[in-house]
Amino acid sequence: MWSAALALLVAGGAVAWILMPGGDRADPTDAAQVTLGKAVYVQHCASCHGTNLEGQPDWQLRKPDGKMPAPPHDQKGTR
Repeated sequence: MWSAALALLVAGGAVAWILMPGGDRADPTDAAQVTLGKAVYVQHCASCHGTNLEGQPDWQLRKPDGKMPAPPHDQKGTR
């Protein structure tokens, strides 16, 4: 029973994602989307990835705790 419910939920989510206008792409010409995106980035991303998308120093080298530093989100980075 649970597997059928899960399958239905996944299928419904997939259909909703496919039919969503613009899919998962933002519209860089939509000023409201850009403003919202900047606010989300400042609140959730900038503390690690930097206010200028620069990432953390030595972002390609693993830290002593085993974690990777945050990469830049500009042309130098992977995202």
